[in-house]
Amino acid sequence: EQGALVLVASKDEAQGNISSAAKTAIKSCGATLIDSLEYRGSYVLIGIKGGAALAEKAVPDGQVAEAEALYSAAVEAASPSVGIQVRSTGRSSGDVTEFYVGGVKLDSV
Repeated sequence: EQGALVLVASKDEAQGNISSAAKTAIKSCGATLIDSLEYRGSYVLIGIKGGAALAEKAVPDGQVAEAEALYSAAVEAASPSVGIQVRSTGRSSGDVTEFYVGGVKLDSV
């Protein structure tokens, strides 16, 4: 759905296992760094479907990719924003992906 909040994090070896269709879908959420994935590197995105990336980071293996952003789904100016964090570690750093919305850890697949 256009305007939907999208959270993406890579785990282990995304560079050689991501399809061109998946890259296209990620780019439709504002991604600009997805083509710069390195072997076993880490990648995170907080994006908006059909819009811009709120935060994005790609780093080599051994480093942690973290992104944070404030997001408000409501149109009214007085609506509260919620904090969002996405974290990805490469294989040599624990091979972990984590998602937090409003400080609450989400289950990831």
